Amino acid sequence: MKIVQIETTCISLPLNTDLNISGGKYNRADRVYVKITTDEGIYGWGEAAPIPQYAEETMESVKFIIDKYLAPRLIVQDPMNLAQIH
Repeated sequence: MKIVQIETTCISLPLNTDLNISGGKYNRADRVYVKITTDEGIYGWGEAAPIPQYAEETMESVKFIIDKYLAPRLIVQDPMNLAQIH
């Protein structure tokens, strides 16, 4: 089994109520969803939840890093060989 496709999608979800934490007030939840598909048609989903106020990451920067650096290294890898791809 080999990874043949990695797709990233940015979604900003509005919150029903504001979330107040030490880093500030939030009225939306920004997420990057990642779908990994194998040559056998098996797929899995992952999620990244960047919080720019803490780590200076944004949805766009997370998507860029995955698309440009991580995805090309994972294509044709065996998703079950965690020691190699981790």
